[in-house]
Amino acid sequence: FHPMHVDQAATAFTQFHNTECDRGFVYVTPAGAMRIGELEPLYQYDADWLTRKVALRCTPMRISYHPDCKMYALVTSKRREVRTRPRVDNDDFVEGVPLFEEDAVDGAAQAERFVFPREEHFRLHLVSPRRWEVVDTAAVFRPFEHVLDCKVVRLTVRAAGMRTKAFVAVATAMVQGEGVTSRGRVLIYECIEVVPDPSRPHADHKLKLLYDKPQKGPVTALEHTAGQLLTVVGQKIVIWQFHDSENLIGTAFIDTSIYVHAVAALRSFVLVGDVMQSVSLMRHSRAGHTCSLVARDFAQLEVTAVQYVVFGSQLFFVCTDSNRNLVVFAYRPDHAESYGGKRLLRCADFHVGAAASRMLRLRCAPDVPASRGGVARPAHSHVTVLPTHDGAVGELVPLGEERFARLRHLQAIMVTHLPHRAGLNPRGYR
Repeated sequence: FHPMHVDQAATAFTQFHNTECDRGFVYVTPAGAMRIGELEPLYQYDADWLTRKVALRCTPMRISYHPDCKMYALVTSKRREVRTRPRVDNDDFVEGVPLFEEDAVDGAAQAERFVFPREEHFRLHLVSPRRWEVVDTAAVFRPFEHVLDCKVVRLTVRAAGMRTKAFVAVATAMVQGEGVTSRGRVLIYECIEVVPDPSRPHADHKLKLLYDKPQKGPVTALEHTAGQLLTVVGQKIVIWQFHDSENLIGTAFIDTSIYVHAVAALRSFVLVGDVMQSVSLMRHSRAGHTCSLVARDFAQLEVTAVQYVVFGSQLFFVCTDSNRNLVVFAYRPDHAESYGGKRLLRCADFHVGAAASRMLRLRCAPDVPASRGGVARPAHSHVTVLPTHDGAVGELVPLGEERFARLRHLQAIMVTHLPHRAGLNPRGYR
């Protein structure tokens, strides 16, 4: 069942089929107008979700939606032969030197018999949702350069009257082996409108490179907070001001002393996840140009993704780990076990059973009114979407006390009356 939204109500509906409309339908609006339509032929309607497969001939790695130009920024990778080796030089990016001197007779003979290694080569595309085609290839990244993150960030622009504007930010890292120190780059693109080719009217936007500078370490994550760009360079978190759409000026930084690869921002709060020391909650002060640690989890945890859980006026923090668990934290400085607000308290944990490296937070739909048998949900509630590596999609929805009491009572009845798998109690082996 897939609802189709139209601009007006339909008072009458029936199927319609002729040479101009293949297995379509016709409906009548309250104004007396009759409209004829048909379903898109390339979509699959016999599944729970409306789907359509688009052949890319490569592996999609990152995708982000640009709300201003209504396009998608897509990062893809494709394995290709590598005929160069990295040069041991820590001062600058190097393209590498050839494995064999093909100009020489011996080098050419060795190259014919040698099996060259295959490495990932990354590209940045702009995809139009009108026909789901690539309308622009903005960047072909260097050999040994991996794209670790790509997001559409909203940064403050002085030329637009200190208003925020959407840009495409890309974080990369050079992977050249243990003998070469890993470096990275931060690239910022602007989606501009161009005059399209008459044969391709949907290709009316392109990506324009505004900023491209190397960093002293691998750029592992990107985020935006209060109109500024937040980058994670190895173990250091740096917040930048995009000055005049040309340069990044550092305004605040904090050293986490460990490798960070997961970050999420909400207003002035920054939630950080690392590879060993669990999650940390930080706060960014734009007026004071500082980024300070508020609280963190004292347990050791290899975090793979972090996100927020918003339930009315309450704010919680959720993360996934390498053991395929989902852990929910809360900041309660008045609690005795929080050590004066320096420790994040664990509220709940679940064993998902699948690995997840990304989480998405969306606003909840309006709840069913209480007059129709529903329970009102507080305003400004969000749902956290959890996509997993095995193709499943989960949702983490906060509940009120009344709903929680109902489900807890139902769980107690099911535990008592239903047989347990392998004789294990569900409460002890969730």
